[in-house]
Order: sequence, then C-alpha cells, then structure tokens
Amino acid sequence: MLSAVRYADSAAVKSLTSANQPVVGAWIVTGLLDEQIKDLTAAESAYRTALSIEPQNPIAMNNLAMLLAKSGNKLDEARQLAAASVKSNETARTVDPAALYDTLAFVEGKSGRYEEAIAAAQFAVRQQPANIEFQITLVRSLLEGGRRDDATAAMKTLEQMQSKTQKLADSVLKDLDSLRQALATPARELSLTR
Repeated sequence: MLSAVRYADSAAVKSLTSANQPVVGAWIVTGLLDEQIKDLTAAESAYRTALSIEPQNPIAMNNLAMLLAKSGNKLDEARQLAAASVKSNETARTVDPAALYDTLAFVEGKSGRYEEAIAAAQFAVRQQPANIEFQITLVRSLLEGGRRDDATAAMKTLEQMQSKTQKLADSVLKDLDSLRQALATPARELSLTR
C-alpha cells in the first residue's frame, strides 16, 4: 500500500487533486485516512468508490489490493487488482512502479504464488534498492518460496541497510524482527506472519 506519508509526498497526490480529478483523489485520501484509524470497512468503501469513478486508477487499485490481501479475504480479487494496477500504470505512469510491484509481491505471497511474489519483489528492489520495505518483502517472499539461502543473503543486505538508517517505523522494526526469527528457525518449523 502506498502509505499516507509516502503518498502525501508524491507527485501523484498533486495529480489526483488537480482540477480534472479532485473527486477520485479525495476518495483515495479518505481511504488512506480510514486505514490510519483502522476503519478498514470504510477504507475499502472509499477505494471502491474511487474505482467506480475511475476504474483504472492504479493507486486506488493498488491500495484496495493491499487492504484485501492484508485481511486475507478476497485474495483472487486482490491479485487481479494488484496486477491491473501495475498494467494500468504502465501507460498512465502516475506512480513509481516499484511500489505497485511491492504490493503485487505481497499479494502473490499471501496467495501462495511464491515464484510470482519473488519476481515482483525483485523488480521493486531493482527499481529502488535503498527501500527497506521493498527489501523486507523480498526476504519474506524468498523465505516463503523455500529459497532460504537467497533469503539469508538478502537479509544480510537488509541488515547493512538498517545499520545505516537513522530511525525506522515500529512496523518496519517488527517486520525485521519477524524475519530474523524466521531465519533463525529451522526450515521445517518456519511460519511467517504477514
């Protein structure tokens, strides 16, 4: 999902709140704010409203896909939305594609499609190698896909990045701890939480 902070800083927010798209942008921002206050039903409704106005909006599709995947519900719909957001953005170019591929990787992983998750995560990391959240998705995808050695190598890169980063969000630190524990656990006992 494009976080509220990253979203507010992006050029996309300017384009979505421009004179030609103010309503769609307002619904997306409403969805983001609803997610921040944990009103996920309202957030889903806001994203769906944005898509009813502009069905190919990559941000609304991306955010709804992540919301559905995180809940574990409607994974088929989440996969369709995540893939459609990537495809829609290829022509529109309203969003950095790395964020969309990161969401696609997350959704594919939740759906048990690990090779697809790994490929999408690798694309996101190639586009933005310094993005710790994308690196986390890659490590998780590799682990879930049974590529423990690759996950260990990717985790070393991630640990080096973390040591150079001033302050990380609590959710990122929690994800890092989860990955550390998973890598310390024998493969037969591995169970990651997303």
